[in-house]
Amino acid sequence: MLRTLAGRRVVFGGFVQAQGARRGLLSGLAEEVVKGGEVSEVRVSDRCVQRLKEISSSRGGADVALRITVEGGGCSGFQYNFNLEEFRRPTEDEHVFEKDGRKVIVDDVSLPFISGSEVDFEEEMIRTSFKIVDNPNSDSSCSCGSSFSAK
Repeated sequence: MLRTLAGRRVVFGGFVQAQGARRGLLSGLAEEVVKGGEVSEVRVSDRCVQRLKEISSSRGGADVALRITVEGGGCSGFQYNFNLEEFRRPTEDEHVFEKDGRKVIVDDVSLPFISGSEVDFEEEMIRTSFKIVDNPNSDSSCSCGSSFSAK
């Protein structure tokens, strides 16, 4: 299924259609907004989807989205920020990744820093959090995983 939001193509179900009849298959892990015919992928783990479903349910079924931004700071140079918000129509500089009806939003500035990585949810004894894993754009990260140095 393909929808257009704010002049962009949003991909659902793993298939992308850009510029007419051209079709490709994404990895099946996440679906992405296509901008100018280019696809930048951010995978969404099953654990992330499950946690977003739980949060949505606890908020009366609200369409909750996870917003990820990258900012300068942290102990390694850049840091990931995760915020929950009610989903709304994306702006022109936002990318929406969707899996099983759950959405992750990334802005144009942050996308190059996390493209090719996976958004996961982790439960440990000392903390429970969303996390970016397998980031090909990162040289190293701090032990807590919330900051990284870019390649």
